[in-house]
Amino acid sequence: MSLHLDVGLRQQHAGEPVVREAIFILVIVQSQGGSADDVVKLTFYYAEEPADRTRHSRALRAMFGERRPPMTLIRVVGLADAKYKVEVDAMAAIADPSVSS
Repeated sequence: MSLHLDVGLRQQHAGEPVVREAIFILVIVQSQGGSADDVVKLTFYYAEEPADRTRHSRALRAMFGERRPPMTLIRVVGLADAKYKVEVDAMAAIADPSVSS
């Protein structure tokens, strides 16, 4: 099963909201029978330059451990909602238990 999530954030404080949204994404992935290992790609779209990229990276490393999915951080002119500061696009590939290997 392929799962695609898109979450917008209204505030940015040195990575904490990104971590909260990563937790939210993981909860959704887990509700579908997956885990952090099933997250195959994360893309972060920032309307403003991140205050602290090192803290952002450290927080995500804490969420995903050493096996972090590929991640891209892109600075954009604007997002779908002008109130958003950060948008997180996540992709996960979760094995379908009804399909035998």
